[in-house]
Amino acid sequence: VQQGIVGITFVTTGIIAGLIGTAILTCAPKINYDVLNRIFMGISVIFLVVLAILIKSDNTLPVVLTLSGLLGVGLLGFQPFACQTLVEMTFPVQESISVNLMMVMGQVFGIIGNFFTTAPCKFIILYENLKYFV
Repeated sequence: VQQGIVGITFVTTGIIAGLIGTAILTCAPKINYDVLNRIFMGISVIFLVVLAILIKSDNTLPVVLTLSGLLGVGLLGFQPFACQTLVEMTFPVQESISVNLMMVMGQVFGIIGNFFTTAPCKFIILYENLKYFV
């Protein structure tokens, strides 16, 4: 139940930050996207490090909820600015191609990262199961 609450907090705050970011993009005529990208990525890195340090504290649920909410603002709120920067950097290419390629590459990197982080565990479990048959 707690993991679901943490996930909902992450996604909800990210959606709210993304909507605010989209409103800023549509209202402001000319924004320096590099500064905004650095701000959001800085927020993400700082709160990810703080979350990693404080995850072992005794009172973890409020700490994890707060930090996952702030991490959601940093990571998911960053997405409209990242898409706009990508579209401007790859101008002759259509917007849909640029943004979809970014999304697909994010999924590919996530699959690769998941494989490399869980592969040692899978090999250990496989070895533990095989030793009973040998």
